[in-house]
Amino acid sequence: MVRRSEGGQTQPADRSPEQKPRLLSLDAFRGLDIALMVFVNMTWDRDVFHRQFFHVGWNEGRMGVTVTDLGFPWFLFIAGAAIPWSMASGRGAGHSNLYRVFTAFRRGLVIYTLGTLLSAARSEQFQFLTLDILQFIGIAYFIGVCVSLLPRWVQIAFVVVVLAGKYIVMHHIPHPDHGRVFLEQRDNLREWITAYDFGLGGVNRVPQWLANRLFNILPGSTVVVMGAFAGGRLLRAWKAERDPSVTRTLLLWGLGVWAASLALRFVDPYSKDFFTASYALLAAGTGTALLAAFYWGIDVRRWTTLFWSRVFGRNALSFYVANE
Repeated sequence: MVRRSEGGQTQPADRSPEQKPRLLSLDAFRGLDIALMVFVNMTWDRDVFHRQFFHVGWNEGRMGVTVTDLGFPWFLFIAGAAIPWSMASGRGAGHSNLYRVFTAFRRGLVIYTLGTLLSAARSEQFQFLTLDILQFIGIAYFIGVCVSLLPRWVQIAFVVVVLAGKYIVMHHIPHPDHGRVFLEQRDNLREWITAYDFGLGGVNRVPQWLANRLFNILPGSTVVVMGAFAGGRLLRAWKAERDPSVTRTLLLWGLGVWAASLALRFVDPYSKDFFTASYALLAAGTGTALLAAFYWGIDVRRWTTLFWSRVFGRNALSFYVANE
């Protein structure tokens, strides 16, 4: 059932106040993204599959981006967009912020542990302090929840400071051994920090896993926070009976962030390996624009429900772990 608003727009009929908020478009977006991540893990021949189904230079430090390179940060963005919804029902509804932080820590730890077990299965050696896709997601999700519970100006400041800091570290701090900025995959400032023993024979060496978190996970968590911006706006629209005007707002915001990333890439190239500031903005901008399109077609216009995609989306971690 639908009804006409005062402005003449078609909107869904009233819902019961007990109905828990669930955004079909967010589930569908998550499902398509996890399907992309699973599919590109099965591509094998560049003569058979389009170049967009391969990373630009996985673990090679190459600059640039393909659709495949965006699958992972889109998942971070989607995880962030889901935070306001989980706070409005289920894990966060009616609870204190301290409880919400504890719940986010527990969920992040579960995701991190799953990633650790997958890494151990591949290497046949168990190491808890490792960094791979799921470990990255678990930590970035926890940071994103903590930041999203703070005042809006603090959230914005977090995004700006972290991305500006990443840009400065990447492009304005010379490599000590080269005397200039050096961004090769195995020879860069991050690798130098992890190898330097500070004159103590390696005792005080910075662990690789810690350096990776400081250099990549903090910028990755800004994508989660920007996802939470978009998710919160959609939640307010849902409470207003799927206000369709939010589509235009999100689309303009997404295109604006995307344009900022395009301008920044001339001095800060896109890079998944280094998780550059421009790459974070690209992921958040395109993610916001895509989510706006999904929201318009699925939740507002009801052109489709993308049921098969939502099945993937509501069981994303299970499908990913099974594929790995």
